[in-house]
Amino acid sequence: MKFNNNDIRLRFLVISDLHIIGKDRVTSHKLRKAYEKAKSLGHTDAFLFVGDITDFGLEEQIQEFYDITSECFDLKETQLIFSIGNHDLYNNELLGAPLTVGPDFKRIFGDYAYKGATAEDIEACNHHAVVNGVHFIALNAYKYSGGVDFHEKDLIWFENEIKEAESSEKNTPIFVCAHPMIVGTCYGSNYGGETGGYWASSKLYSILMNHPRTVYFGGHLHFPLQNELSIWQNEFTAICTSSVYFASIEAETEDGVPYLDISSGSEPKEAHEYSQGLLVEVDNDGNTRLNRIDFYNNKTIKEPWFIPTPKDNLSHLLPYRNDVRIKNSTAPVFSADACITESIKNNDPVLPMYEITFTAAEDADMVKGYYIEYISADDNSVLKRFALYSDFFRADSGRNMAKVITKQLAIGKLKPFSPFQKEPYYIRLTAFNCYGKNSEPIVSTIIKNSDYENIDPYLDINPGTTTPFLDFSEYSVGNELIYNKDYNTWPPFERGDGAHHLTAEKDGKLSMILRSGCYQLYRFTKKQPVDASGCNQIQIWVDLNEINFNRLSFTLYSNDVAYTPDDLNNYDMKAYIQEADGWKSVPFSFDGTLEYFGSCCGYIRFPVRYLYNKANDKTIPLDSVDGFQLLFYGGDDCKDKKIEIGNIEFIN
Repeated sequence: MKFNNNDIRLRFLVISDLHIIGKDRVTSHKLRKAYEKAKSLGHTDAFLFVGDITDFGLEEQIQEFYDITSECFDLKETQLIFSIGNHDLYNNELLGAPLTVGPDFKRIFGDYAYKGATAEDIEACNHHAVVNGVHFIALNAYKYSGGVDFHEKDLIWFENEIKEAESSEKNTPIFVCAHPMIVGTCYGSNYGGETGGYWASSKLYSILMNHPRTVYFGGHLHFPLQNELSIWQNEFTAICTSSVYFASIEAETEDGVPYLDISSGSEPKEAHEYSQGLLVEVDNDGNTRLNRIDFYNNKTIKEPWFIPTPKDNLSHLLPYRNDVRIKNSTAPVFSADACITESIKNNDPVLPMYEITFTAAEDADMVKGYYIEYISADDNSVLKRFALYSDFFRADSGRNMAKVITKQLAIGKLKPFSPFQKEPYYIRLTAFNCYGKNSEPIVSTIIKNSDYENIDPYLDINPGTTTPFLDFSEYSVGNELIYNKDYNTWPPFERGDGAHHLTAEKDGKLSMILRSGCYQLYRFTKKQPVDASGCNQIQIWVDLNEINFNRLSFTLYSNDVAYTPDDLNNYDMKAYIQEADGWKSVPFSFDGTLEYFGSCCGYIRFPVRYLYNKANDKTIPLDSVDGFQLLFYGGDDCKDKKIEIGNIEFIN
């Protein structure tokens, strides 16, 4: 059966993870662009928002969301259905404010939010709506840290509402949603392991498996819609809704090989050059067409997904079964003249960078990524193995993907391999697709890197004049705030003392044990003013030698207002790290974190010209700084490792 373009019963937009930050910020511009694209495709009967509508659940963020939505659409003609996400709960979870997000949406949107819902449902942030005779049921997860969870009464409500919807016409799908994914379904749903962890629920499958008409939309992960496994069918249908704000991609392949071109956490370098969602249409026969939309590039992604009219024989659940699609898929193929080259780029501000260029493979769908292996030419042993992403998450189809791929990597990421090594080696390259099918590999010629011997990665740094900011030899351990987080535990801020794995050493340094395999934050405060006139850098002494993988960021505070790197200078910033052989220049990632691979026992310098307060568009002198915050990222191998921090100083 084909979709009937001339008899469309319902058209609605599904978007997730808007993360509205505040008035007229980048998130607002991206939402407007998504709305403009939706309007260009025809009348929209409803919007289904699948959580993380705001970045913190603040009233001003909800107000900005309302202002943009009411400006772009006549809300008398378009029904709004909300699912609440973990970020929408942050005002309560992190800041301790009363949990009023449902009533706040209702108060700001008035009759246009939670239409027909009871006061109890609004309080619980649950909503059952009917638009043009089609049922929508939005469910709220109350907990993410320590594992996604739902209140039992909400799960009972959810299934009862589905049963009520099933009593209506049988040939119509029932659209349901919650912010987290469902374990064991579509692309990304197993990211949190068998129990789902922070990312997915293990409780909804047992409910939906008994309701084959349901089509579940989940968000949270920001994973791309280009991956065909973003739609899944078995006992019901599950769909990943991606993100309007930015892209995320898993940090490693299915077989545990790390992607080295991840810029931060699970974000590729081009994460913000991205915005996606779904325009869903239902015809009067009950067929559903799902159009994948690239809002950022104003394009439609691939061909639409098509779910046939629900049938008692469950034939509507056959098109997107993973077992069948994987079995029928083919592996990527390299052309006969495909090749691999490499070089060292010795350009400031990053000295040096390793660059690899190769011919892209072709695939019946899309090449998802590549395995890269550096192999000794002497004994064929594998010196280093990692993966790189293709540009699949930025292309609208396989035929429009890049034909040649160039990637630049920090040389420290390649450890224990080094392109400066004396021993000859060669590179082996294997392409793979979303179905897990691997190509036949191609190999480079034998590489002998005598040409790299004269490249000096180190810089001459003026020592400058120091002005102490925090002298830990006189510091009272107990003033700083310590924050430990991984995706299974999220304790509140704790006061630091020996019981919390932070001790003051006799030499004035602070010794800390990393308690988390994800990240750990330390905030140090100083109430006495510091004369920072003429200063343009701040440095901190660290010993990170026990940590093999390091990512860190810093934030300055003035009167409890945080200032991140892009508030201090400009977006294209770099820092300087003191290694045993000299200073190395390292760039900041798009999210303001400093990505660094290698040992470090010395100073890290950050350029600081001024503090810029976005709220009132004012610059603030460095003299007003009264706090310094460090955020350490690491893998599981960082847990229980010791780091040391020395004095913090301004540099003129």
